Amino acid sequence: MTRNVPDKEGQKLSAELALLKSLDVDQLRARWKILYETQAPTRFSRDLLMRAVAYRMQERVLGGLKPATRRLFKRVSQDARARRPISVAPLRKLAPGALLNRIRWRRSRRGHEG
Repeated sequence: MTRNVPDKEGQKLSAELALLKSLDVDQLRARWKILYETQAPTRFSRDLLMRAVAYRMQERVLGGLKPATRRLFKRVSQDARARRPISVAPLRKLAPGALLNRIRWRRSRRGHEG
């Protein structure tokens, strides 16, 4: 969907987005804190931080998701949570001393196995 944004704002956003490529991880985390008002996750890579910061910058200028899309995502996530088992138990339990066998399937090549 295309949003109408004044040329000046669009150019400013483009310049700020281009600048993100030159920032290091600490600078991206500082931007994250300003934009999201929370600490950046410590395990996020530089690339993921850059993408999340860019998304939030664009969201502020261009607008976020439509309310209908937000409602759809919320409903899908609630449905997914409702179907998730409460506890994840292993399908089979192994007794001490159990032997595990791994079967390796091979495709024959030109008449011989390889």
